[in-house]
Amino acid sequence: MKTYDTEQIKAIEATGGYYLVLAPPGCGKTDILSERIVKAKEKGVNYEDMLCLTFTNRASRGMLDRVKQRVGDDAGNIFVGNVHRFCSKFLYSNSLIPENSSIIDDEDLADILLSMDDFFFKNNKGNLDKEKVQRVDNIDAYILQRNLQHSQSVFFLPQTYEKYYQLAKTANFIPEQLITNNDELLVKYALLYHKYKEQYNIISFSDILILAYDNLINNKTLEFKRYRWIQVDEVQDLNALQMAIIDELLDKTGDFTAMYLGDEQQAIFSFLGAKMGQLEQVKNRCAGHIMTLGSNYRSPKYLLDIYNKFAEEELKVNLDLLPHATKQGEHDKLDLILTGNSTVEDESNRVLKMIAYYLGFDDDRIAILVPTNMAADRISQKLTDNRIAHFKISGTDLFKSKSYKTLSSFFCICVNDFNALAWSRLLYGMGAIKTGAGSRNFVAKLRSIMMTPSDLLTGRTYVDRFKEDYDSKEFVFFDTETTGLNVLEDDIVQIAAFKVYKGKRVPNSDFVVYLHTDKPIPEKLGDKDNPLIEAYANNSHLSREEGLQLFIDYIGDCPILGHNVSFDYQILQSNVENTLSEQVSFVTYDSLQLIKCVEPNLHQYNLEFLLKRLNLQGQNTHLADDDISATKSLVDYCYQKMSPVIIQQNAFLSQPKVKKVINIMQPLSTMMENLKGHMYKTVQTIGRTIADELNSIHNDMVSLQIIEPMGEKFNTFLQYVQSEWVDYNNPHTLFDEISEHITDMTGSVSEGDLVNSEGLIQDRVFVMTVYKGKGLEFENVVILESNDGTYPFYKVNQILNNPHRHTPEELSQAKTDRMEDARKFYVAISRAKKRLCISYTDWNSFNFPTQLTPFMNCIKDYFGVMDKN
Repeated sequence: MKTYDTEQIKAIEATGGYYLVLAPPGCGKTDILSERIVKAKEKGVNYEDMLCLTFTNRASRGMLDRVKQRVGDDAGNIFVGNVHRFCSKFLYSNSLIPENSSIIDDEDLADILLSMDDFFFKNNKGNLDKEKVQRVDNIDAYILQRNLQHSQSVFFLPQTYEKYYQLAKTANFIPEQLITNNDELLVKYALLYHKYKEQYNIISFSDILILAYDNLINNKTLEFKRYRWIQVDEVQDLNALQMAIIDELLDKTGDFTAMYLGDEQQAIFSFLGAKMGQLEQVKNRCAGHIMTLGSNYRSPKYLLDIYNKFAEEELKVNLDLLPHATKQGEHDKLDLILTGNSTVEDESNRVLKMIAYYLGFDDDRIAILVPTNMAADRISQKLTDNRIAHFKISGTDLFKSKSYKTLSSFFCICVNDFNALAWSRLLYGMGAIKTGAGSRNFVAKLRSIMMTPSDLLTGRTYVDRFKEDYDSKEFVFFDTETTGLNVLEDDIVQIAAFKVYKGKRVPNSDFVVYLHTDKPIPEKLGDKDNPLIEAYANNSHLSREEGLQLFIDYIGDCPILGHNVSFDYQILQSNVENTLSEQVSFVTYDSLQLIKCVEPNLHQYNLEFLLKRLNLQGQNTHLADDDISATKSLVDYCYQKMSPVIIQQNAFLSQPKVKKVINIMQPLSTMMENLKGHMYKTVQTIGRTIADELNSIHNDMVSLQIIEPMGEKFNTFLQYVQSEWVDYNNPHTLFDEISEHITDMTGSVSEGDLVNSEGLIQDRVFVMTVYKGKGLEFENVVILESNDGTYPFYKVNQILNNPHRHTPEELSQAKTDRMEDARKFYVAISRAKKRLCISYTDWNSFNFPTQLTPFMNCIKDYFGVMDKN
């Protein structure tokens, strides 16, 4: 078991009230966060009452992995992740947004705005004007918070956005009245964008935070879960709204513990709304309970001396608060190098020499840190030209590419046919629809006539096929009650059914049996007592063999129907196979799919909610015989609603343009059938994991020219999936595996996750921006373009060098920005574990004269100087 120093032990054992731990790089923060979870559990805090918020996915995964190593898989009940992910889960699980809402990313946002005004959202070079796009998203978020009457203290956007709100208010929030100047047009498109999101059931990353906070503060009955034990990592990078959400989630009605961890020296995300004032507020809140980790276990003294000197001189950190080295270590004269170069091209050539030198150290990794994506592309091309294998993470990474989005969207629709955004991305990605906007419109049209794109693959719509069978065949409506939700291992305890012919319940067709089980029946269903326990005790039981055989005989060749029938059908198949050593197959229909077609915008689709929302007869008691009666009421409602629409569906399917789309979509049919054919079989049985399926579908799509090959990075991703997502120890289905990781697959995984997985990437050279490098560490670090004008940014210099030309507000902001640029440079240099090379040029990439960054003034004497030759 790992040993901890005195300061670390204090942080691990801190409990009761608010705490702040200031943790510079290399002080064992992740170990401490993990150990705190273990200790809290030992002291009686349930995992379900713990909330662990991190800034990055890789940080959360690292923490959870450490905890599981200590306490086992039970730790999976803890939420460990970033604030956005928590809020997304909060909104969906509490049905606070429509269940079929989709979350858009930056590329979707840009595509939506370009579809509104292609000219306005492009610059004079014809490229996307990213600043305008971001401004519109921000204006929309600001207006939403203003309309929800949030306190100004929780606005994550600056007060300067108030002018846009006033413009919108003056125009009565009617976008067509805003046409005069640039500011009005920005507000116009923000209002149109908001309407677009409502129309298409999509939300942005900002919406996730705003809506979560709004629901929390208006939760008068305290129905939403609060947590009495919270720890928050990288607190310096959180904005005011994120902090307010965390405050709302803390249960302060009794004993509570809230610990914040951060490092003001690494606060570099002001462009995401983070403010240093936030950390000061946390300091005030935690006064008397502020700790500083004083021992650095990562960096040798010769590097830590540089980091501490920089922190003291440039970041104005009290020397007493800076860590001391636990590793002494001697260094060679080439371990700390400052190299000047005449031009960017000269600098690139010098980098090649430094890489050759660093590669002489076995297994040591090399990071080349650059200020911009353009610089990353340039140095990456240089390395490629010189046949130096490397891994680049900057700009649009693998997981933002059209090919990857097309692939991941396929898996998304295989587990959720009603994810409109995934279908839109898939149809656009495979060329069935020529534009993203057109694809979204097409899917929306389908939804308006009770269809999903999967209907295009069958030739007839789901509701049409159902209606034909329902009008002519005898149906078995059924439901099961079980010992749990594992279709492979749990037992069916009750089966109830009746038959329906031409919409009428068949007299004397009721079927109810209770099956003997040796497995425990859960005492609770959520927060309610499980009625199955009493029903099971008060009724006689058939043997499992007799009861299951009776039901199979009862069904005969009838179609079967249930609510969320896939679960009942799969557990029925599993129980029959395990008990009777038989395999059964029936035609199935699902009232859940019917109601999602008929009412696609509801917030939830459980039976209890639907009965109340649609004013239907019946009750959802969680006993099978009651639940099927309620299901019959729901089916009657759907039948009445769907009948007039089927004519519209058939007319739509007959259109030439639609037939063309159907023809292009056809390859999906075989891929979906192959995947769904073993979705409910155990990974152990079929010998195929989510990684195997990703690879197989990727190869199919490439061979069909649906997507471009994704190369070595995709192969690395497959290795990552195999090592990080696949659990060989616990029996589970492929469907379980895909469902568990679909959010990771479609939205949160990044190339940085691959870099941080030990031994996954064979390349030893990495190219990335400083922002992408935060949280990573490498034996050797080369920082390019360490120039004045880059650190600090040239616009900051222009203001500070000409103070008489600017307002006091502009001067104040420039000073703040200069300090953030200093912290950014600190983040860059502190990525190094052994060797550090600082490189600058006399002429920058725009052919303007420049010089070494002034941030080096206080530390350049630590470095050996390499001349320009």
